[in-house]
Amino acid sequence: MAATTPKTRRVLITGAGAVDGIGFAIARQFGQAGHAVFLTGASARVLERAGGLR
Repeated sequence: MAATTPKTRRVLITGAGAVDGIGFAIARQFGQAGHAVFLTGASARVLERAGGLR
């Protein structure tokens, strides 16, 4: 995903607990594009996923 401007954006992704799910895939793409990514999920797995984005 290409950023529309050179400015860093903040992105909130809900449902990013599954490593093979669409929420985490979207979070990964935004993170690789340089955006600040905030994750939420219904389980503690989201904490593990957040660590994988750093």
